[in-house]
Amino acid sequence: MVGSTQFQPGQNHPFLYSRSGGLQDLGTLGGKEGIAFAINNLGQVVGSADTGATFEPDDPKECPCNVSHAFLYSGGTLQDLGTLGGPNSEATDINDFGQIVGNAGSPFFYSDGKMSNLNDLIPANSGWLLGSADGINNSGQIVGTGTIQDPERNYPVHAFLLTPVLEPTSVPEPSIILGSLTASAFIVLGKKSKQQDKAKGIV
Repeated sequence: MVGSTQFQPGQNHPFLYSRSGGLQDLGTLGGKEGIAFAINNLGQVVGSADTGATFEPDDPKECPCNVSHAFLYSGGTLQDLGTLGGPNSEATDINDFGQIVGNAGSPFFYSDGKMSNLNDLIPANSGWLLGSADGINNSGQIVGTGTIQDPERNYPVHAFLLTPVLEPTSVPEPSIILGSLTASAFIVLGKKSKQQDKAKGIV
């Protein structure tokens, strides 16, 4: 079980709870606050934690202006996953292959040490603007919400399912399968027609 609890007055930290280890404080990335959102079957945890830095927002009413980054907790270490260029990010889910999704101004996909904007990994003519990534399964399928770019329908917000598409290859080793998903799965969608994108990519 993962979540957030107050370990010290005014400091809510992400936690990991297990029957064998009890309630474990995962700490932060240098600040006072943090929260864990998801855990996979290998015990890897993702969430968001303050770094100790601050930023100036466009609207001062948005403060407090703490910088919070997505994190991965694995093997006793809390790793800062960075952002897509803005001040903040959060990781919302992780599958058993260590592939992570979350949000950093735009939804992201993180694998093999690289964070990518999901909007850059779908066809430019898909008709969608992805707004959030909320979950990923062991097949690499991602769910979230996005806006259909149709002014006549007033840009409706719908749920989406994004499914990776792989080029036909010989059966590789498991580690190579993951590399293929990371390197080419979403980009391959660009070779499909718009109708096929809707059927196999985003619905």
